[in-house]
Amino acid sequence: MKWLACHCIGTISRMSETQRESFILRHVTLETHRTLSVQNSKSVPHDLPNIRTTELIEEDSPSLRQTVSVCGVMLPIHDRKSQKEGCLVTLPSTRRNLEAVALAVCRGHPVLLEGVVGCGKTSIVEHLACVTGRIRAPALTKIQLGDQTDSKTLLGTYCCTQTPGEFIWRPGSLTQAVTNGFWILLEDIDYAPMDVISILVPLFGITNFISTSCRTVARTKMVSGCANLLDKLWTKVTLETLTRSELLQLVAIRWPKLEAVSEKLVGVYLMLSSSQHDDDTEKENQTDVFDFTTVKTSGRLVSTCDLMKWSSRVACHIANTDTSVANRAFQEALDCFCAAVPDQLLSYKFALHIGSFMNRTKAEIEYYCVQYKPEVTHLSNSFVIGQRAKLHRKPVNAQYLKQSVDIPFSFTRPAACLLERIGVAVMNQEPVLIVGETGTGKTSTVQYLAHQTRNRLRVINMNQQKRGDNKPISRHPDFRLFACMNPATDVGKKELPAGLRNRFTEFFMEELNSKQDLMIIINDYLLKLGPTSQQIKGIKDFYKKVKKEAELSLMDGTGHKPHYSL
Repeated sequence: MKWLACHCIGTISRMSETQRESFILRHVTLETHRTLSVQNSKSVPHDLPNIRTTELIEEDSPSLRQTVSVCGVMLPIHDRKSQKEGCLVTLPSTRRNLEAVALAVCRGHPVLLEGVVGCGKTSIVEHLACVTGRIRAPALTKIQLGDQTDSKTLLGTYCCTQTPGEFIWRPGSLTQAVTNGFWILLEDIDYAPMDVISILVPLFGITNFISTSCRTVARTKMVSGCANLLDKLWTKVTLETLTRSELLQLVAIRWPKLEAVSEKLVGVYLMLSSSQHDDDTEKENQTDVFDFTTVKTSGRLVSTCDLMKWSSRVACHIANTDTSVANRAFQEALDCFCAAVPDQLLSYKFALHIGSFMNRTKAEIEYYCVQYKPEVTHLSNSFVIGQRAKLHRKPVNAQYLKQSVDIPFSFTRPAACLLERIGVAVMNQEPVLIVGETGTGKTSTVQYLAHQTRNRLRVINMNQQKRGDNKPISRHPDFRLFACMNPATDVGKKELPAGLRNRFTEFFMEELNSKQDLMIIINDYLLKLGPTSQQIKGIKDFYKKVKKEAELSLMDGTGHKPHYSL
């Protein structure tokens, strides 16, 4: 063993014959060296390829046919038929991150990826899964953890069958990954409860790859939690964020049409990202950083995902040469960066900063933030909302006519704006999260959109649900995901994990305070009763009065202030 090891080291380190002889004799006797040399004289030595090259010739190196080079680090291929090119744009910091993660993976130890929201933790794991042939589930299994995650979801449980009284064991995602050698990605490990952490500890002695992600804000960990108990048990990799110049390269490479306006796009994003990225450009190109992290009270943070989403939307319309492109880009910026802010004054303040950077006048900014109300047009084959959203309407069939019912919907300014924003997100295949108090129209807006486009909508109340099936299914091209939730200020409500929340296009639906909008709603919902204008005004005045009294003097039987919603 020593003799063979000395030969291997001599070959890899390119020793001369004299150096190799001297090195071997330091570890074995001269007699042993002579005997083994004679016994192995019939073997023809193979030249080893450079392990730091990305161009490997399979015919010259049969033993390396099942490996792939990732930034100079060799990783085993799980399934060559499933092997694909990576999904990342290889920028300098991305290469360093990939190399660091690949080195950690090749050691066979559990890996913790740590970094700010949107720095690419999940994307790097998906990139490695692509190049090693693990992109198809369950070869790479993803699990979103939260403080309500049950360990049975990971380990498995006994389930009843169609035969009364019969139960079968159904292994969980973690159990299947361990027994089959799959990779498992645990998102937001810092939110995991103690019972989940306790079942992970015994797995840290095995060689299966467990990739977990932990998010930070401004290089400070967001949640400490029980995951701190595992700090010394895994290989921790802190990912670098993209610099300003790398963000410019990223936009130019992904969307060549945007190269001319990439400075504006990146400048707006950096202004709102609160020093998450290093500015490596010259002083005159730097912009003032606006502290957008105050929005963390809403549970959402600005990340590179928002820049990518904004750039993708603008790229679809940059081919137009008219002046409306600038207005369109500003409207998309309001959707991507401001629409999720619950405080309307703060949202308007952000819009002013974005508009001034994009050379918009204060009158234009105020129009889109305060006065703008998109018009809705019903065509035979399409449903048009404003100038930005045009959705295809499915053909009318017998099933649709049978299930079709009139859905009352009041076109107040907030409702019309939300309808347009959701329509744009649907066109861009973005999952939508709508946050707002009870009765603001979150669910009804989605229902109305589905009705007008003749799409079937399934409404699921997630309050008491338990996402047990771990088999992936193929998504239909028309599948869209909409999520609605009340703010976490409500009793018993909790924030979504930041990593999950940032994957949605989020819109906040404010409560109606406008007298005109309230009267529109009252008239629309009581239309069949034919109320007079005086009756509508009376209902409106009563609603405004009782809400005011609830804040000032009214109490319920338990001594708490009652909450009256729309």
